Amino acid sequence: MKRTTVALVALIGVCSMTLHADVAIVDRGSWPTTWPKELDALRKTSRTIDGPLAGFLRYEISFTNRGEFEAAWPHLLKLRSPGYPITLVRSPHQGTGPTKGSAMKSGVIVSSWPIAASDADTKTKRSETTVIVVVVDGDVVDLNRIRLPGSTHIQDERFKDDGTPGEPGAPAATAEPREPISKDAAIRLAKDYLRTAHPEMAVVDQPPTATYVEKSPTDGKPLWVVGFVISQPKDASGFAPSYSQSVLVRSDGSAVLGPAASSS
Repeated sequence: MKRTTVALVALIGVCSMTLHADVAIVDRGSWPTTWPKELDALRKTSRTIDGPLAGFLRYEISFTNRGEFEAAWPHLLKLRSPGYPITLVRSPHQGTGPTKGSAMKSGVIVSSWPIAASDADTKTKRSETTVIVVVVDGDVVDLNRIRLPGSTHIQDERFKDDGTPGEPGAPAATAEPREPISKDAAIRLAKDYLRTAHPEMAVVDQPPTATYVEKSPTDGKPLWVVGFVISQPKDASGFAPSYSQSVLVRSDGSAVLGPAASSS
């Protein structure tokens, strides 16, 4: 195992998750055995990045053969958590932070983080949130040859850097703001997101925390990690347990659920 020391960016605050000073990089796909068995053959040509944010795991699955990618694609789609977009990035995808200096020509990056046990999806038995990023080179990974789910939001980031228009029929790419959004704006967006996307979460009436992360461990982009305390129903003894839930707010104003952990 190769371990790379990186700067400790910040502490998350009320959330139990912290940023690690160490990032563990394993030259093997060490994903859970619950993943589709059809992906096991790809472990030897993949790698796993653990950290720097506690609970965050990233699996980089590279492909050099179009047939192998197209055979694996339907099984990779099964990993994505419902409600989360599929992100497209152009080739080569440059590594950042501890993976700086490396690049993926074509493949899929799968990132996951834990869900609090109390908020786990009982229907799908999911205990983590999983998102996928597709590195498109037009040869091995050719969007004209694979199926993108029609009901899924496709976040096309292939042409953001140079302003080049997307391919005909592809979702429009919008440039992110040059400056990150403010702390107050991030908290407001996180509150709005929980209220509209997760009304079932009972947010405790106490100030949330907000920590700015210059480079996300999933895609190297800046984000705010906003932490809330979520109350659960009272148990038989009248005790109302709670857990800490983070919301990740990116500089384009989009928000998704982040890691969660028990706090009482």
